[in-house]
Amino acid sequence: YYSVNLNDTTTFPGLGRAVTTICISQPLTQRDGERWVSDELWVEISGFTRDGSTLVQNPAAVLRYILRDFGSVPAGQIDSTSFDAAAASLANRRFAFVLPQSQRVKELVADLAFQAQCQIFVIASSFYCFFMDDTPGTAQATLENNPDTGKQGVVADSIERSWLSLTEVWSEVNVKYAPDHSGQLKTGQNRFTLRDGAAETNFGRRAHDLDFWAFQDINQAKATAQYYLNRHANIFEHARLATYLDTMQVLPLDWVDIGGLDSWSSGQKAKVLGTRQ
Repeated sequence: YYSVNLNDTTTFPGLGRAVTTICISQPLTQRDGERWVSDELWVEISGFTRDGSTLVQNPAAVLRYILRDFGSVPAGQIDSTSFDAAAASLANRRFAFVLPQSQRVKELVADLAFQAQCQIFVIASSFYCFFMDDTPGTAQATLENNPDTGKQGVVADSIERSWLSLTEVWSEVNVKYAPDHSGQLKTGQNRFTLRDGAAETNFGRRAHDLDFWAFQDINQAKATAQYYLNRHANIFEHARLATYLDTMQVLPLDWVDIGGLDSWSSGQKAKVLGTRQ
């Protein structure tokens, strides 16, 4: 019926690596005297392993593996500290998926990072992975109007404030996650919906679809979906400001204390989305 080549280096020369290929001489449904009802082929595949034994399942580890082994990013340009920290935050989540077709590494990493509740940053040619959590963390800097206090001074009249567009607000998410091993996505299976009653009351019903194809487990998919629903169920404020460059030492996703600025109240914190010199 078929032949298997475990070390095929010619069928996909552009990959630059050996692959396993299965060649079928004739579609099953076209075989005379046999009653095949489908031409689908099912195979049991072992996932990628580290050191030949440990299965790579942690989303942050999967992202690092793809960047290094498929994106040809040198190990020295992948920040181990940030990837290890993200992996620790994702200890209870596991990716399990098959890529049925070739994808660009950049787009694949961006999609998987989104599903993993992570952001990938490139800073000074190095790749960093950050797990996104809206629980305010320790402030890495304190911003104040007066730079003479020894804290992070903000340039006068540099603050620009804007708010998330109403089109980006969600009151519910309709989520599809990976199909089961039968390969069929039946009605009501591998799908769920999460709703935020307060958001629907305040802004009306605003549904958004999410595809978490990298997850097989519904609870893990729900954990990520709940984070995005919480994030989009509110109208967030964005602020852009200028500081004195010789004192501002923060990175994307650091928390900063903004309570000392005239525009905000005491005790308020903000998450850094980006910096530019």
